[in-house]
Amino acid sequence: MSENTPQLDLLMKDPTLDGHEYFNVKTMMNDNWQKIDQFAGEAKSSIEELEDRLNTNVEEEVVLTGGVQIVDAVKAAPFSLKGLEGRTLVNLLGRAGSMESLAGWTSNNSSATLALDANNKVSGSNGLKVTVVSSPAVISKYNTPLKYGSGAPFYLVRAYVKNGNLVGTGARAYIQLTDEKVYASEMSTTDTTKFNFCYAVYDASKATATPAVYCVARGGAGQSAYFDEIAVYEITAEEATAIASMTSEQVAAKYPYVDSVMPVRNPYVIRYGANLLPPFYKWMSKGVINVASPYTATLNSTKTVETACWYELAVLPNTDYTFSVGSNGSTISVTDGISSIIVSNTNATSVTFNTGVHKWIRVYVTNYTTGSSTPQIGDFTFSNPMLNIGDKALPFVPREDAMLALQTDLYADPLTGTSADSVFEQNGQYYKVKKWHQFKIDSNITFVNAFSTTGRKQIAIRLPAAGEINSELVTKFTGSILQTDQNMAGPDRSGIDYGDRTILHISISNEDSGWGDNYAPTTAEIKAYFLGWKMFDKSLTAGDGNSPYNGSEETNKLWTPLDSYNGVRYYGWWSGPGVPTATPSTFNSDNYTKARDITPYELVYQLAIPTVEPIVSEGQLTFNEGSNQVEVGTGIVLRETVKLDDRDPLNVYINSINSGTRLKYRSGKILAVYKNDINDFSWYKGTSVYNNEFYAYGQLSRLHFDPNVTYSASYLMLTTAPIQSMIGTYAANEKSLLEDLVDSVTQQEVRLSTVENKKLEKDTASPILTPTLINGVTLELSTTPVEIRKMSDGLVLLQGSLKFSGSSSSITAFTLPVGYRPKQTCVVLCSGYGSTKGDLLVRSIVGSDGNVSFVPPEAMIWVRLDAIKFYAHN
Repeated sequence: MSENTPQLDLLMKDPTLDGHEYFNVKTMMNDNWQKIDQFAGEAKSSIEELEDRLNTNVEEEVVLTGGVQIVDAVKAAPFSLKGLEGRTLVNLLGRAGSMESLAGWTSNNSSATLALDANNKVSGSNGLKVTVVSSPAVISKYNTPLKYGSGAPFYLVRAYVKNGNLVGTGARAYIQLTDEKVYASEMSTTDTTKFNFCYAVYDASKATATPAVYCVARGGAGQSAYFDEIAVYEITAEEATAIASMTSEQVAAKYPYVDSVMPVRNPYVIRYGANLLPPFYKWMSKGVINVASPYTATLNSTKTVETACWYELAVLPNTDYTFSVGSNGSTISVTDGISSIIVSNTNATSVTFNTGVHKWIRVYVTNYTTGSSTPQIGDFTFSNPMLNIGDKALPFVPREDAMLALQTDLYADPLTGTSADSVFEQNGQYYKVKKWHQFKIDSNITFVNAFSTTGRKQIAIRLPAAGEINSELVTKFTGSILQTDQNMAGPDRSGIDYGDRTILHISISNEDSGWGDNYAPTTAEIKAYFLGWKMFDKSLTAGDGNSPYNGSEETNKLWTPLDSYNGVRYYGWWSGPGVPTATPSTFNSDNYTKARDITPYELVYQLAIPTVEPIVSEGQLTFNEGSNQVEVGTGIVLRETVKLDDRDPLNVYINSINSGTRLKYRSGKILAVYKNDINDFSWYKGTSVYNNEFYAYGQLSRLHFDPNVTYSASYLMLTTAPIQSMIGTYAANEKSLLEDLVDSVTQQEVRLSTVENKKLEKDTASPILTPTLINGVTLELSTTPVEIRKMSDGLVLLQGSLKFSGSSSSITAFTLPVGYRPKQTCVVLCSGYGSTKGDLLVRSIVGSDGNVSFVPPEAMIWVRLDAIKFYAHN
């Protein structure tokens, strides 16, 4: 009987069973040859395709823009950064638009009252409340360095505005620049439910007077509006044209609020896992929740009260997501975290939804009944929660994120965007082509000279490297931007010297410094000014009527040698409460610290000759095959060593802001806490508000606290910074993947060997210290001196042998230097020799004060120190 081959479906005849049939050319030959030929063609095509994939590099380019986005990758592959450049935003209002102070803001014609409001704000501690006295209520900010008339640029004014309770015909709240022609605007709002982004672009070349920033509330007397995050940016004509066709969200993203001068600071990109949900120990909860394993938990409800756990995350608007979970009767739901229900309570194990306008969602597992908000009694176990992009539930996988973070500042020309700092990668290390330099102007600066002009002093300081003329951006202690002016025609001006580009000139008003026209400040007094101090001409005490903080009186108290008070100079703060302190006439600022918590003058300028420097980085960004949710942002801080608040008997805290243990920057979110550089998942990471200040913190039970290790944290700054797109590629076929793998292994080998060599060099080069012996203790032998060494990881090692007088009392032998001491007292058993028992164990005690003592069980003759080792705290 005839049959066909299983692979190619060729006809085969069985002579025994089929007999002597006639030979059929078509079925027994031609059809078979056609099938063989078809197979050969398909095989050839597959082989050629495979050859192309193995012999030809194919890479896909991807542009990662700011914020949350979805990247569809054809292969699971690492991302290779090819382009990232700097950008600088300069808020011409300085820090005044943050509304943390009312300084500089005034009511026009007493049409409004001004107040800081801690309950209506966008960021920081306060927003601005404008209450109508007479409509329109107008407040303004003058003395901003804005240009006008022929040749003047375009300006963008932007803010977040909320209508408090303005009602009536034409009632609204808005921002504007005065005496200018609006080029493009969306500058008002009537919304009473939330802050709205408002902005306007002005063509200053058509203005006839210096523009001022206005915040306006139109409504009835006693009604109010709120304003926050106000900024004014100088922009080009091309940017003005582009803004006219942008949405409000796009304008807000491209021109975020910044204080004074801000670069692209510490950029990062995170690719979230195919499963967007983390283990349950990172979820929030209400009621009794028992977490049996990272992805299994039980709701225990003994009463008809709400029991739930939820997780909040950023999503992309107008995008399909699917939420699935295994459960035994609990319900799931999705909301926007505020008021909108996206998916009602349901006992379905999988739901697909569209995010609509929402950028944030919360996914819940609860003890509610289906389709209602009635809690159920019982134990409800749920497991393997999964949230994935798309309209189909994917098989459960644990969440695995990937991140690339760069700890650096990237500047560019603030107006044109040219001469930008840029990033490149070589052999696994990231580098920056540095074209701009930033530093604080304080007592560490080299001062060249100073001379007087009526009402002001001109100070010259030495730059660390030559700069480009007219490129400098100098921020005053108030946050305002000094005007670039080579002629120094007034106070608050700056200019890089034409003749010597390593010199910067700054003009300081006598009102700010306290120096009189006829007085030449010493170098020490100039340093004191930049540390935050102002000079006065007589002793001032609180309430004596001579306080320099009484408005107009301050301008009259300018120190000169001719009217000094009893030959003594006095100094106080730039502004604010406090009693100035008397100092001798031989003023020496080396004895003084920075006045209060001020922000000193800061300088950013373009280098005449660019340099290249390595960048601290962390992580490797990879893509999963298929859809990837990616977030690009700025403001990440990597593994900052933290101070711990350990006053609480039950917990220790990171960034407990009322205890002197603040992080270096104001924090918005703690990403991870590390224990000796190993991720410690025992920490709870939350946010709170103290004295109207929002902050992120870490909390750890003392059960899990180890006082002998070093803790560090990675976190996101609360301060916003501009975001730039990251341009890169990823391997789209096998050859590219293999080459990336080979390159990666090679780079890791090179970097590992470099680290090992450096550690070996450091350990080998570690200085050997010899302590001074006290209390009659001597060396046992000259060949066994006491030596102290600290390794590169902070481990302190002792060796040597000590001789004692035979006493059985505790005795301190020597003191360790600062930097070689433990955080807490260490007790170590050492080998010794006694007068009666011979060989014995001697208890050594190494105190946090550095004292090394020995407590023998009997009269001790000698002891060896080789067993003593610990990690240094300082």
